[in-house]
Amino acid sequence: MSRIKGVTLIEIVRVLRKNRVEAEALVPAAYHGYLRDRLLANEWYPEEDYLVLLKALGALLRPAISGDVWEFIGETGAEQDFGGVYSAVVRKHDPWSSLMMADKIWKLYRDTGRLTVTREGPGKARVELSAYPSVCPEVCGTVTGYLKKLVHACGARDVRVRLLSAQPANLGPSEWSIEFTARSGKDD
Repeated sequence: MSRIKGVTLIEIVRVLRKNRVEAEALVPAAYHGYLRDRLLANEWYPEEDYLVLLKALGALLRPAISGDVWEFIGETGAEQDFGGVYSAVVRKHDPWSSLMMADKIWKLYRDTGRLTVTREGPGKARVELSAYPSVCPEVCGTVTGYLKKLVHACGARDVRVRLLSAQPANLGPSEWSIEFTARSGKDD
């Protein structure tokens, strides 16, 4: 069973708790402990629990979000990470250095999966997620938003991140394309 770090759940649960009545209707009763019990940031929790809570959060936020709610959740998570504890990951004016750290960031939160970034040309990259058993549209959407915010935080302009394929780990990697213009006007 794959696991996810508690720090990933804390913000999701905080928003759900803030909207407890709606959350209790969205979260199956077997998971209501997350709505009342203390979470530990450094503890590992079942990823299936994360998926249940993530989907409830998406359902809760969807009416208030214009655009893709999953990308919004990913962007919001990235803003918190890169504005706080993982601010050192953001290399101003150097999106490539930050992108190359994507797998290290992934492994801070999950015990399965591997992100590989391949440079395909000036301002163009392909990202592959392999060996991750919990591939689903919701997680892929959050990864899209997270990658977009990461590259943008480095000062890149015209950032476009597109999910190319989302598939179960046994069928091959899920893939994204990234295109951007570096702030200096150069794409490399």
